[in-house]
Amino acid sequence: MDRQAVAEIVEEDADEVWPPPWEPVVDWKPHIHQDPDILVGKPVVRGTRLSAEFLLELYAVGWSEDQVLESYPHLTKDALRAVFAFAAQCVRERYPVIWPEWAERRD
Repeated sequence: MDRQAVAEIVEEDADEVWPPPWEPVVDWKPHIHQDPDILVGKPVVRGTRLSAEFLLELYAVGWSEDQVLESYPHLTKDALRAVFAFAAQCVRERYPVIWPEWAERRD
């Protein structure tokens, strides 16, 4: 999606809405990978045995970014952002928006 398409959707100046809030700024691919020999192939932060699922669950039970980084000092803020970018893409692809019949779509 380009700047002008985003601007048309949100009806604002393209420079004020870039990057769009629904597209991850962090490219998760350098940070997250799967290997069948590590945690049975679960997506993990590269160079660790920390699964994306585990890290997301830490946040779900109330851990802060500081707590995660203090407990796992080999993690970086970019790696944590990559976990969220990865999760967002998974949700976006697995659970697409289903528009009600009455809603106006802007394709």
